[in-house]
Amino acid sequence: MFEDAARLIVMHQQGSHSLIQRKLKLGYNRAGRIIDQLEAAGIVGPFEGSKAREVNLQDDYALEMFLKSLRSGKPSPILSKVEHVKIEPVQIEQKIIEASLTDPVAIPPIKRGSKSNKKSFWDWLFK
Repeated sequence: MFEDAARLIVMHQQGSHSLIQRKLKLGYNRAGRIIDQLEAAGIVGPFEGSKAREVNLQDDYALEMFLKSLRSGKPSPILSKVEHVKIEPVQIEQKIIEASLTDPVAIPPIKRGSKSNKKSFWDWLFK
């Protein structure tokens, strides 16, 4: 039941008692115990009032790797490596600029003012 609930939580990307109750047809107390187990395992974040709990795993593959490590008793590399990495928009813009400087094909040049050079996105993409 724990693994079914974990898959459900990761699939919906929200950790709540009511989701587990409705989808797995469990009572409130059983759903609460499972949510507590998921928190202890590190799959969902802590209780934050009436909000759904934050899900720490992004997809099914990460969950399966995490569950496999739980079954084997080894520490999971998934949660230890990815500790809420946030990329700022400035970093993304910088990466785009760096890519355009090193690879001129990465971003096509924009020619303004000439009607004959206008191509649609699809023409440019499938050229």
